[in-house]
Amino acid sequence: MIKRILVPIDFSECSTNALKYAAKLAKKMQAEELQIMHAYTSPVAYSDVGVYYNMEALDVQSDKELNERFEEVKSEVPELRDVTYEFTIQNAFVIEALQTLCASKSIDLVVMGTKGASGLEEVFFGSTTYAAIKNCKFPVLVIPSGADYKQVHNVALASDYKEIDTHILEPLKHLNRAFMTNIHIVHISKDEGLTHDEIHEAKKYEQFLHNVPHQFHYIINDDVEKGLTEYVKTHNIDMVTVVPRKHSFYEMIFGLGKSKPIIFHTELPLLVLPE
Repeated sequence: MIKRILVPIDFSECSTNALKYAAKLAKKMQAEELQIMHAYTSPVAYSDVGVYYNMEALDVQSDKELNERFEEVKSEVPELRDVTYEFTIQNAFVIEALQTLCASKSIDLVVMGTKGASGLEEVFFGSTTYAAIKNCKFPVLVIPSGADYKQVHNVALASDYKEIDTHILEPLKHLNRAFMTNIHIVHISKDEGLTHDEIHEAKKYEQFLHNVPHQFHYIINDDVEKGLTEYVKTHNIDMVTVVPRKHSFYEMIFGLGKSKPIIFHTELPLLVLPE
């Protein structure tokens, strides 16, 4: 079961929205605890004129101000009253803090917001979520800034039918228990038909999800993201799930192709499962 959920916040509207979503999700999935984290790094103590900076005092003052800001966030997220949560402040880079907390607190799911902006704003606001997905080995649920919490009835799982350890799909079973979801396993390819190896991998999905309502779909399209987007719009999908690969065309979804990464302009929650 998903017992512990971690939400990193930076006090922006985007991260506050992700926290609201995570609190409602934690209640629905009967999670034991919601970990809320803010990470920051202290400025470098340096002066050409030999001025001494009391960095410890600065950190204490920062922690006080951050706790005051969290009190403001609590007033904006009344859903926190319905769950057990802990707010912690980490003097570290965000990704480092995420990795440390995920290990020490046995985190099952990380929920992060993404602004979905463009240009320089896209790089600034999206970089942390993008880095977490690319560098960390834990499930990440990306919540777009405009996404509201709702029942998750249909989940689209984008699959390339390459070799996979099906146990990484375990969060989909947890979603099914909470929401009675239907899993749409969507394969997008420019080729007609599946190879022998791809059929073998598809059977692994069938065996792993045998107790979960699911269906297979094959779509011919040269553009993976475009094909996935069209399927989502025409099948009432509530959440998209992907398994990013380090060496495959699925990386275009995460920024190596010509199109913008899907995490920056998706309108639906995006569940990213570590390979």
